[in-house]
Amino acid sequence: MKRILLSLAVLFFSSCATSSGQQALELYANPEFRKAVPPAGPKPVLKAPTGTREVLSNGMTLITVEKRNLPLIHTRVVFKSGSAADPESLPGLAGFTAAILKTGTTTRSAQQLSDEVETRGSFIRSGVDADTTSFSFSSLSENYEGVLTILGDILQNPSFADQEIKRQRMQRLTSLTQSKDDPRQIAGRVFKKSIFGNHPYGHSVVGTEKALKTITAKELKSHYEGHIRPANAAIIVVGDIAAADAKAAIESTFGQWKSKEGILAPPKEPNPNSTGIFLVDKPGAAQSQLRIGHLGVARNHPDYFSIVLCNAILGGLFNSRINMNLREDKGYTYGARSYFGFNRGVGSFGVYTGVKSDVTTPAIVEVLKEITTIRTVDVGAEELTNAKNRYSLSLPGYFQTVSGIASMFSNIYTYDLSMSYYQDLPANLSKVTVADVRRVAETYLQPEKLAIVIVGDKATVAPTLKSLDRGEVQMRDAKGNPL
Repeated sequence: MKRILLSLAVLFFSSCATSSGQQALELYANPEFRKAVPPAGPKPVLKAPTGTREVLSNGMTLITVEKRNLPLIHTRVVFKSGSAADPESLPGLAGFTAAILKTGTTTRSAQQLSDEVETRGSFIRSGVDADTTSFSFSSLSENYEGVLTILGDILQNPSFADQEIKRQRMQRLTSLTQSKDDPRQIAGRVFKKSIFGNHPYGHSVVGTEKALKTITAKELKSHYEGHIRPANAAIIVVGDIAAADAKAAIESTFGQWKSKEGILAPPKEPNPNSTGIFLVDKPGAAQSQLRIGHLGVARNHPDYFSIVLCNAILGGLFNSRINMNLREDKGYTYGARSYFGFNRGVGSFGVYTGVKSDVTTPAIVEVLKEITTIRTVDVGAEELTNAKNRYSLSLPGYFQTVSGIASMFSNIYTYDLSMSYYQDLPANLSKVTVADVRRVAETYLQPEKLAIVIVGDKATVAPTLKSLDRGEVQMRDAKGNPL
């Protein structure tokens, strides 16, 4: 009987598959069917998560977001202090400090820390950018307090062991050495220096060889004590935990942490940037790496939404003007983009791409043309609608994971945004008009202040650059220093 039923089931599903396959073949063979565009589904509606926010007794900000669909919890501690807080003589100190904190405490060695976290199925990450230093982990709900205790030990009781400092120094020097021959990293480094100069935003997180060889336990401890402190931090807890339980766990782990008070201010505004053409010679290079830009604005600028959409049209998206021009129309590059880099302090505007050496100057001409055009001619209504849709319709994707949600709320803390920022974001984007885009383009895109950085073959590139009428070409080494 079982064999008969199994045979009947196989026969049934086979006939269904054959029927479906036949229908698919008939539809595919129909020319009219192939011309029809499948109808779009309903637009996704952003339901951004809400969170609670409070300041604990030691000054640490606690943000909790409940997401109970999976037994996972993500925790991120973010300090309002990054590489921009490095002393001028010790670029790379913040990054070095963040890395060394995970290599041992007064009660646990580096190996013990690694073993205890790993046995709980987790991993503690650290990261440093210009404005922030962060530590984070994800864990199963049942292992959460165990990993949290270890993170608390890392942040409150670092050991700064000499052997770990030596090991971390070698790793960072190796990373720096590897970056010296990468034209893209050279271009980024020289571009930063050309627009920021000796400003705190003008160097990389890794720092310099001279500084890395100089940094000792004394400097690491000094940076830790001045910047890694509860009043300068927020802890974001997202996942399978109630707000009251999260607060109890955080108070138990960090409540006794006492340190200097106050939140560190962002860097002061930089002096006017350098303008002109800066060339790093890479003899025989088949490509030129280009970076074109100038100083920008801070993240909390009132024109933020208009600037974001203006840049999306100019070069922020794949179908933006700069990319369509250089890639699709001219065939100069595989891709070209523009961006506004927003910081707590003054940020930057830039265009970046790699082009064939023999079209370096024509590519620069086209970039300058697109910048001028968006300043002098209104963008199309359809262009603006597409840019709005690109941002508003993609927003739900940023909130799919507990770590993604924590990242979004980290931005809220870092840049002093409202807790309802993401709920309000689609409406704020929709308010931007064609006139707004034209206004911010005229105001914040300044062709006369552009720094044009080229990393490429001088023999091929230099003879044509005079036609740009931007002064004499200024030679630079791979660190951005004049030659």
